[in-house]
Amino acid sequence: MPRPSSAQRKPHLTAARPSSPLSILVEALRQTGGFPVPADKVLSGFFEKNRGLGSRERRALAECFYLAVRRWTWLEAVATSMPMQSQPSSAELSGATLRRMAVLAAFLAHQ
Repeated sequence: MPRPSSAQRKPHLTAARPSSPLSILVEALRQTGGFPVPADKVLSGFFEKNRGLGSRERRALAECFYLAVRRWTWLEAVATSMPMQSQPSSAELSGATLRRMAVLAAFLAHQ
């Protein structure tokens, strides 16, 4: 029996390589901005989307994420170089600011 050509074969289902942990953390922080949804729901949704993450990566991401949520105001102030009293609303934060917040949270979590 002849083998089907590569165009006729069913695609091989493999787990897609997840995005970098930093980009996952930034996206989670983006969805947390303004806190419309509980933080644990946001994080569990990201872990469902990124099933390729191992237990160590999940643990490190969760640790950084919850540290960022706990210290949100301080991280915003440091990342934007603005006084804490004049902070923009969380929904207005740029991607670069969220990335700086994620890097700071990761640094603080692993001290």
